[in-house]
Amino acid sequence: MTWGKSVKLNYDLDSVLVWARKCQLATKGEVVPDSLGVNQMCWEESAPDDFFTYLNNVFPLLDQFSQRHIRKGPRYCNIWEYQPGSELVPHIDDKMEIYSTNLIVPIIGRFTTNIIEPDNHNNVIDSITYGPGECFLLNASKHWHKGKPVDEYRLAVMFYIKKEFDLDSYFDEVV
Repeated sequence: MTWGKSVKLNYDLDSVLVWARKCQLATKGEVVPDSLGVNQMCWEESAPDDFFTYLNNVFPLLDQFSQRHIRKGPRYCNIWEYQPGSELVPHIDDKMEIYSTNLIVPIIGRFTTNIIEPDNHNNVIDSITYGPGECFLLNASKHWHKGKPVDEYRLAVMFYIKKEFDLDSYFDEVV
């Protein structure tokens, strides 16, 4: 059963880290809702053009994010920060009407994502650990999942893959 995939990147993330840190300093981040975990912050941003273009050549990314008559973009993404002790709480992404899945690009720190049994969140079925130099896709609308930083601090950029991207076929091809 394929539920997630870590993919190696051929992109120097140093400039992405500098960009992310400047974004964090320039605007106040938003506290992530408790339904996803505690001790996390998020910034809505426009990714650097060359980084977005590189990723978009690998996966079809949403350039504009539209929800409830709000349009955000171009090159829409989120910078996601986990402080020490943060965890992604057990959940399933059931409201993914405008995108297929998230594309997570870690720039600091490794992270382990687990798929779990819906009725027993302590029962881990499988895990994938990934970090800088990789990106991660998760079939988040079909599998209950949770996660935890391996390192004390985690900083990642999250993109949204277009709805027409056939995630199931992609996973079938790369297995």
